[in-house]
Amino acid sequence: MDKKSKKEQDKLKREEELRNIFKKADENKSLQLGLPLEDNSMSDDEDSFKFEDVQNPEESHRLFYAIRKLLMQYLPQGKENLKSVRQPIYDEKNLFLTQGHEKDSNGTRGADSRQSYISQLSVCLELVKEWIQKGANSWDLFITFRDINIKDGYKKDK
Repeated sequence: MDKKSKKEQDKLKREEELRNIFKKADENKSLQLGLPLEDNSMSDDEDSFKFEDVQNPEESHRLFYAIRKLLMQYLPQGKENLKSVRQPIYDEKNLFLTQGHEKDSNGTRGADSRQSYISQLSVCLELVKEWIQKGANSWDLFITFRDINIKDGYKKDK
């Protein structure tokens, strides 16, 4: 077996492991659907998300913590899910919000997702609200953020 196909098999195996972990965690959570999730302002024809250089500390704070609150409420809870389910999703979300700043070998990202542009935070909030409306499956949210990071060039399809 050549190195490329071995890497591809390893990637597929890791994704399958993550999918199973997320699925198991989702089975053990209790969802309280019915949260008012108004303002579906994302249009279906948006091909890629382009961001204006707009910052507003108060609005950024409000949007960031609205996203955080929803994720804390709808992602599987408990210590057993923190590293296996929640952290990979948080990492993908933060990669998106920081426009591709990955963590270095010391675990430092070098950018603060709480200070993201309003347009990025708004897109992130819409993605999370749409995810909740569709049933809040952890794997789906992970894939959504991973795919948008790949599409926008923040992450290579490894």
